[in-house]
Amino acid sequence: MQQLSHVIGDEKILSRLLRWAQTFNHCCYLTANNQAKTYNIEYEQLLALGSKKTFHSLSPFSDHLKNTKNWHFTFLNYNLKEEIHLRDDKKTNVSLPNFFAFESEYLFVLEKGKVYSNTELSIIDDRLTTFENSNFKEPTHCSKTPLTSTISKKEYAWAFNKIQQHIQLGDIYEINYCQTFSSKKEINPISTFIQLNEKSKAPFSSFLKIEGQYILSFSPERFLQKKGKSIISQPIKGTRPRGKTKEEDLLMINDLKSSQKDRSENIMIVDLVRNDLSIIAEPTTVNVDELMAIKSFEGVHQMISTISCKIDDKISFEDIIKATFPMGSMTGAPKRKAMQLINKYESEPRNGFSGSIGYINPAGDFDFNVLIRSIIYNANYKQVKVPVGGAITIRSEMEDEYQECLDKIAIIKSALNNK
Repeated sequence: MQQLSHVIGDEKILSRLLRWAQTFNHCCYLTANNQAKTYNIEYEQLLALGSKKTFHSLSPFSDHLKNTKNWHFTFLNYNLKEEIHLRDDKKTNVSLPNFFAFESEYLFVLEKGKVYSNTELSIIDDRLTTFENSNFKEPTHCSKTPLTSTISKKEYAWAFNKIQQHIQLGDIYEINYCQTFSSKKEINPISTFIQLNEKSKAPFSSFLKIEGQYILSFSPERFLQKKGKSIISQPIKGTRPRGKTKEEDLLMINDLKSSQKDRSENIMIVDLVRNDLSIIAEPTTVNVDELMAIKSFEGVHQMISTISCKIDDKISFEDIIKATFPMGSMTGAPKRKAMQLINKYESEPRNGFSGSIGYINPAGDFDFNVLIRSIIYNANYKQVKVPVGGAITIRSEMEDEYQECLDKIAIIKSALNNK
């Protein structure tokens, strides 16, 4: 394994490494939660601590990738659309950068029960021992962190009706409309992530720290994966809660499978992704590999499609991102008009939500998630934000869409309230 020739232990060391991670200004943890094979994920778990180099702009970073063979852990803020598509003047005190990438000081890959590192065991053991013998004080965690939406249900209904008017006028076909739940409380980011990750077990979960700001994501959705010349995207559209019994669970799956509203949502976004990929794809290589497959997660059932293409070696990372970001599943169709209406009707900026976290390996291959089911935490302001949304089409019913938001956020709300 290139640059990771040192075996430093087994999975028992992970909890020690994650506690140590809190002392670094930058760190990133990606885990497939034992579903790497199911979702064709290259690495079961990756952990990057510390930064040798940092990057804050897409263009110079893309040029840098052409001349390096190092690992990079990368964050794409939804607000990166300002540099690619259009500007959103809304302000928030959760001010994550539009783009951030770093080369890590320490890198760990956890596979098949073993932990590989770019650093020798003796050095890691010494650093961990020094940390564990220090007087490091972990962040406290409030016993209860109740989340309250920044808009009322009445305000949600008003925006919903306005959006459906735009659909009736033909301005858009579909839009992903979000609301934000928030709390002014202190949390322990690492312990909160570990607790929620054990409950959600999502295949694209991630933990990111950039200075005093954190993203804790329990995402079931892949944005983009590149392996060699192949790229795949796997948008999610269509959600049902898990049933309390096997029989109820099966009813939920069958209801999702047969829903014309959810099927039309999914197909519209598949067409959008096909169009995005065609900008960078070699001719005739865009293909829908799987359409409207039902996948079950701890809290919900989801309808997922897979779209792929082949790209030329000359296509850069920047070319790929500019053609595809932000992901269509989190905007709507047509994408540009949907983003304009998102700016108009959502109560505050999404910031990291609807963005992406992932890695780029030395071969130039990468895997990025979609930042949904996520907590955005600013330790400086002691502020917790949990945005959540869903697709609105002409067939959508307001009560159903509002309830879908509550279903998606249920596990996070429960954990933050220690239930």
